[in-house]
Amino acid sequence: ILLAMRLKPVFRLKQACFPTWTIPFCLAGLIFISYGLQVDQLGFYWDDWAKTLVHRLFGLNGYWSYYAEDRPYSAWTHLLFIPLLGDSPLNWQILALTLRWLTSVAIWWFLRGLWRDAEWQAGLTAALFSVHPVFTHQAIAVTFHQQWLQYVLCFVSFGAMVQAFRKPGRFWIWTALSVITLMSQLLITEYFIGVELVRSMVLWFLLSSQSFREKLRRWFKWYSPYLLISAGYILWRLFLLQLPNEDPYKAQILYDFLQAPLKTLNHLWVIIWKDTIYVLITHWYQTFDVSLFAEKMQPFAAVSWLAAIVVALGSAFYFYCLPVDDECTKSCVNRTGQMIILGLVAALLGMLPAWVTGRQVIFDAHSNRYAQPALFGASLLSVGFLNWVSQKRLQKSVLFSVLIALAVGFNMRLTNEYRWQWVEQTRFYWQLYWRAPYLQPNTCLLYTSPSPRDS
Repeated sequence: ILLAMRLKPVFRLKQACFPTWTIPFCLAGLIFISYGLQVDQLGFYWDDWAKTLVHRLFGLNGYWSYYAEDRPYSAWTHLLFIPLLGDSPLNWQILALTLRWLTSVAIWWFLRGLWRDAEWQAGLTAALFSVHPVFTHQAIAVTFHQQWLQYVLCFVSFGAMVQAFRKPGRFWIWTALSVITLMSQLLITEYFIGVELVRSMVLWFLLSSQSFREKLRRWFKWYSPYLLISAGYILWRLFLLQLPNEDPYKAQILYDFLQAPLKTLNHLWVIIWKDTIYVLITHWYQTFDVSLFAEKMQPFAAVSWLAAIVVALGSAFYFYCLPVDDECTKSCVNRTGQMIILGLVAALLGMLPAWVTGRQVIFDAHSNRYAQPALFGASLLSVGFLNWVSQKRLQKSVLFSVLIALAVGFNMRLTNEYRWQWVEQTRFYWQLYWRAPYLQPNTCLLYTSPSPRDS
């Protein structure tokens, strides 16, 4: 102690600095604490069972028939990953977490290119996206690996487009990558066609200030190849796609509008209003666990809140110590409006495919999967709003760390619920195995179990 008192402090907060390249490691840490601590104790849920059974009964080619009912080209993701991952739940859980991390990194890369004077805010957006609590189905790995793969491809496409704009000497290389990744993700599902429409606004922000007419001309020149691809996809998906039975994801709202326009608009407005408020604001209520105020808190709940406190302190310290150029900080103020507008539009368009098919986010515990494409917009809007309400970096870091901590604690408790659900499933199947060994093939078994967020 006496020696320490004589020594000069070797660490000062103002002198601490984390290089920007550490952000991907920060994102990996947040995802691991939120979802990865129990990853080896998670299993299969929902449609995971059916998708796994296809491989066992019919081999890889069976996926073409499995997806022929609604999304005939989605099978390629299983053909890619099944030979690598097999039927191991752990392998699929690791894949889902890896894809979420890659998406976060791709978003960070894209925003750094879009707003080069807002690198700090790009890191905040990627961090919040990596643990955003509105999507509660991370553990359903086999089913949602496709959507996470789409997310990665979508923002690699966005980032490559930005690089093509920034680096004219390699225009064709970056543009080719952007187009290939765009077409690859559209072949999986229609979930992200709404997010793809955000590209037009991104290009508008990229173009420098000039006369409106000249800017519009350049915008159309840059956007035309992507516009053709998107328009062609929408036309094919709505009118040209041939399915063996009725399309379960048809644009029901469009047909209803032709028959009763005023009634349909009124119904659609109610859905949009409720879903938007939930995705942007009220879903944060679920991050407050009532057990925090109980006389005797459950052990795991206590652990999750302790971890949340540690994450809050660590993230506030980390983001405060990230290097920020003073000149960039001043110019970034002008970007706040763009962040808020782009975030709001991206959140709304992210939910557009669900609304067009007559679905909504807050219908039941399963339907918040339709909010997954809106995660980017919700995260960017939160950071933009944070950038607007607080002027000092320390204030922003502290406020942001509170959101991160709430999300991490909630995700830990939710993952624990999935863990217990897997325990219940395996116990039930073991009971069947030794208590009813003579069950005949094709015997119908009815089994109900509360899913996470229902219990």
